[in-house]
Amino acid sequence: MTEAQERGLLAGVSYILRSRLLVVLCVTMLTMEFFFALFMTALPVFAYSDYDQNARIAGVFYAAMGAGALLGMPVVSGAVRRFGALHVAAGALVLASIPKLLVAVPLPVAGVVAVLVLQGIFGPLTGAPIFTVITTHTPAALRNLVLPAAFGLMFLTGPLGEIATGPLINAVGTRTAFVIAAAGYLVGSAPFAVYVARNRRVDGFGALASDAELPEASSSA
Repeated sequence: MTEAQERGLLAGVSYILRSRLLVVLCVTMLTMEFFFALFMTALPVFAYSDYDQNARIAGVFYAAMGAGALLGMPVVSGAVRRFGALHVAAGALVLASIPKLLVAVPLPVAGVVAVLVLQGIFGPLTGAPIFTVITTHTPAALRNLVLPAAFGLMFLTGPLGEIATGPLINAVGTRTAFVIAAAGYLVGSAPFAVYVARNRRVDGFGALASDAELPEASSSA
């Protein structure tokens, strides 16, 4: 990383730390990324160990989530227009814990596929609105610095969730691991959901920095 890139990254992180909304969002995503990585890493183990040691079932499960994501994409624009990006993201993050919990219930393959389609639907309902939130709440001059800094921070804990999956499955089994992932995901969504509930007008705010701050911040790029 060059010196200019380092200064740009630090400028992006500095802006995030000055925005309460972005700090809350990053804290939420850091927590949820850990448990989402745990869920995704446990899924093929679950497919193999609980369904006749058939590795093809894991492929079917992942395909189901992909199909759900395709189904969710057309819903995003209408939901955001009606409720606002922040409210859609907050609601979807909370509701996304439900399919993670349902996977822990003993179900036939078709039932798990249906649950994972639902899981996939929440993908675009969280990802696209979160990208919109970060973009619209950042001054145009800083977006190329804030966006990579924000997404870099949000996904830091993913590898830790993957590392934790093996020992957790050995200790409690895959179904209990899914319950833990669902509970952690729900708890992780709470800070952002509470913030949005307490700031009902925040969707209309736009970039939070004043014009006077922009030249100084952008000069650090």
